[in-house]
This record gives sequence, structure tokens and C-alpha cells, in this order.
Amino acid sequence: MTESLPVRSDVLDDLKVMVRLVIAEDDAATRRQLESTFRDAGYDLLIVEEGLSALAALQKSDAPIIAILDAMLPGMNGMEVCRKVRSGYHILPPYLILLTTKTDAGDATGVPDSSADDYITKPFDAGELRARVQVGVRVLYLQESLAFHMKELEETRERLKQLQGGFRRDMQTYEFGPFRLEVSERRLLRDGKPVPLTSRIFELLLLLVQRSGHLVGKEEIMREVWGGHIVEENNLTVTMSALRKALGQEPGQREYIETVPKCGYRFVADVTESLACEYSGKAYAVAPKFP
Repeated sequence: MTESLPVRSDVLDDLKVMVRLVIAEDDAATRRQLESTFRDAGYDLLIVEEGLSALAALQKSDAPIIAILDAMLPGMNGMEVCRKVRSGYHILPPYLILLTTKTDAGDATGVPDSSADDYITKPFDAGELRARVQVGVRVLYLQESLAFHMKELEETRERLKQLQGGFRRDMQTYEFGPFRLEVSERRLLRDGKPVPLTSRIFELLLLLVQRSGHLVGKEEIMREVWGGHIVEENNLTVTMSALRKALGQEPGQREYIETVPKCGYRFVADVTESLACEYSGKAYAVAPKFP
């Protein structure tokens, strides 16, 4: 028997790829018709006459990917076979088509909850049944393709996590005058020596430096630095005074921070921004920026 091959999208229309298909039909005449229809179309066929044999075939590791099941098979009917197959674990579940003798789709007893993917009534047109099987092959191909890409995506995520384990981001620095503001370390250096800052003062300085040359309103500062908490304007005044003192800016001077009366503040010193990354303890410059 010809070995089954993976299904590829570029050959689905003419079904030149050998697709494994199980036919479960107890009526000899219908069984011969189905066998002729699909063997001539190039399918790798497994023919059985009762439900338990069909179920056993569909539970194997090399199970057919398409099944055509008579709804009223002896031993275990086709609808029960469908339910059993669906209740089992399948990485790529087979595509199940039921054959029923009912002529009215609304009267197809058990079909709506049978777990089948499709059904067709007897007597059936061979061309229509072949077309439905082709649809099943396409559906399975798309499912397999999606599963492959999902697995590939998950593997990529894992690789990124491993890389990020040794990769530090946000090594962003701002330099102005003798100062160097290191964002990731949350520290301010003056001529290489740390300048003590409280967390609030650091956040205030960072906000002003990042908006260098632009007016930052008092309300925006209190919202960003105090995280939305209700604070009095006096809190901002005191914090700003402490920041100016840390920078060595005397009252009335505007070397670093300019007060815009009744509006807010502006950082007026020239600022050089740079980005860097660190991997496995080694630092690398990424993208220096200049004002």
C-alpha cells in the first residue's frame, strides 16, 4: 500500500497527495460504491463493516485523517463512534462525515449532537461526497498549519525569555552639566559621585529632564509624580526646592530649572540622552540621542 504523505495546500485541489480515509459501511452495495469513488480519486482506503472496527482504526497513532461513517452501523452506530472519537485526545482530530438515510436535514436523528463534522444523506451524489471530503482535507490542513505556527510562536517566546534572562533594558541615561541621570539605577551622579535623592525628587527630576525645553504644568507634575493622589501645591513647592538644592541651584537662578509663574516649570539645561543595553554583565551602547 502506498505510504501516506503530509497534506500540502498546493495539491489539495487535485488530491494527488495520498490521504488515508476509513469507510465504515455495512451495506455491501454502498460500500462498493464508496470504495470505487475514493480509490479512483487516489485515496489510501481502509474499509470496515461495523462501528467498533472503525473506532479502533481511528484511535491508532497512524489513524486515517478522514472517516465516512454510516449512521446506523452494527455493534456501535456511527454517531456513537463520532462521540467516542471526540472524547479522546487527538493532536489533530480526524474529520468525520456521517451517512444517514434521512432525507430531511431537520429529521436527521442524532446528527446535530453526534460530534460529526459533516453529514450527507443517502442516496448521495458521488461528486458531492468527494467535494465534502476535499473540504475536510482543507480544514485539517489549516488546523495542522495553525498548530505548527502556534508551536513555533511558543518556541520563539521561550527563546526570548531565555535571552531576556541575561538582558537588562531601560539603561537610559541623561547627561546635563556635571550630572548623569541613570534611569534603570534610579540614581543621579555628579562628576561620577552619587547625589542623594528621595524617590519623589528623583521622579520629579526625571519628568522635567524627559520634557527638557518644554513647560510642564503643575497639575501634570502632581499627577505624574504623586500618582494621582490628592496633594496640595505646597507639596510641589517644597519638593521642587529640595530638587534645586540637590542640583546646587541657588534661589533666583535658572541654571537648570526655570519657574513659569502660575503655570509650572521648565528644565532649561542642555540634555544629552543615550540608550544602552546590558547582556550577561556587558554594557553596549544602542542609540545615542542629542537635543
